[in-house]
Amino acid sequence: NQKGGVGKTTTAINLATALAAIGERVLIVDLDPQGNASTGLGIDRRDRTVSSYDVLTGQLDLEAAAMPTAVPGLSIVPSTLDLLGIE
Repeated sequence: NQKGGVGKTTTAINLATALAAIGERVLIVDLDPQGNASTGLGIDRRDRTVSSYDVLTGQLDLEAAAMPTAVPGLSIVPSTLDLLGIE
């Protein structure tokens, strides 16, 4: 869904955190060039040395691009502005 301001990112973060809290292993893949899910989970832009861009272009596999978050059991493949160049 491309509609802005309807809570997609907030819902994804909250659902992922809730699932991790009950013991599930969760992976969020941030595919938004703005990287709001990454920022929302505390991943600083300077720490995003790998991103979903690297996965989509075949440079890395999903597991190699995943980063742990402060929430135990919750990882994220962060996003960068590089995604603007992918069609």
